[in-house]
Amino acid sequence: MFTRKNRCALIGLTALLCWAPAGPAAPSAKSRAEPVSTLRVTVVKARDLKNEDGLLGSAVNPYVVLSSGTQKHRTKTVSHAGPEARWKETFIFTGQNSSSVLSLKVFDRDLIRDGLVGAVSVPLRENVRGGGTTERWYTIAKKAKVTGEVQLRIAPGPAR
Repeated sequence: MFTRKNRCALIGLTALLCWAPAGPAAPSAKSRAEPVSTLRVTVVKARDLKNEDGLLGSAVNPYVVLSSGTQKHRTKTVSHAGPEARWKETFIFTGQNSSSVLSLKVFDRDLIRDGLVGAVSVPLRENVRGGGTTERWYTIAKKAKVTGEVQLRIAPGPAR
């Protein structure tokens, strides 16, 4: 039979066991994972864009959609650009690691339905690992056919 003193001791012991400090926490899987980075991605320009409309004389009205994980950004449309387009638009992607991939898709803005001009996947491995700014041309393709190139500037760190 429990007395008031025993119950208090039992409650105290239970509370002591429940609230006793556990000591230093073991590193979680997330804290052991590689560091994440913030990247600035600038869509500089495009060249040799193919007009996929099939209409003679119609110019490409391109825009670019960038995505990585759940983050997605879109450039402005360059009206009547033809095969060359300039954007110089910068977007911020947070939480990137060396396995992150940037998906780049170029679309042609049309009245009825926008058409895919081409796409490419850009591994961000070298940019996340503390590499400096890289600026290079990426070939875009549609159905294994080259449809142009897009120049990107990728730099570590927050927006300036």
